[in-house]
Amino acid sequence: EDVTPLRRALKLELSGERTYDSHNFCWLHRNRYPTHVRRWLDLFDREQVLFILFEDWISDPEPALNAICDHLSIDQLDNWNLDIETNRSVTPRFWFLNQFYHQYINHTPIQPLLAKTGIPRLLDKLNSKPGKPELNTEMKKLLYREFAEDFNELEDLTGLDLDVWRESASSDVV
Repeated sequence: EDVTPLRRALKLELSGERTYDSHNFCWLHRNRYPTHVRRWLDLFDREQVLFILFEDWISDPEPALNAICDHLSIDQLDNWNLDIETNRSVTPRFWFLNQFYHQYINHTPIQPLLAKTGIPRLLDKLNSKPGKPELNTEMKKLLYREFAEDFNELEDLTGLDLDVWRESASSDVV
């Protein structure tokens, strides 16, 4: 992300200054699940798509993995290795370094040359710390207002019960 804080990135998106067809990080668009699920369901029969609630995956991954195997008509494993961690969330240690890179190096002629040396990867590794930035109450309220109407539509499209999202969102914004 080349904009900090997140509030600024979201406001750029809400104002139309940042659009999904011109920017990789349109957080609201990326998370409008009904939009993306409808596109998948336009391409595939409903029976070909399996929807799993992320909270179920995190709280008890084995049944979710078994559901995937069943959906694909492949054998379930007797033992799943659940200790593998991939795609960890990271946050820049120093936002100004992150912004400097995105503003003056990324998407410039020098970036591909640096990429060949591995320097951007090394800088990213050195400037990253585990975890996600905390969302303040204002941001939680904004996000809840933006996505609240999506819950019912997404339930209709997927057959999932999203009460856990409603409860989490409403308790965060009260």
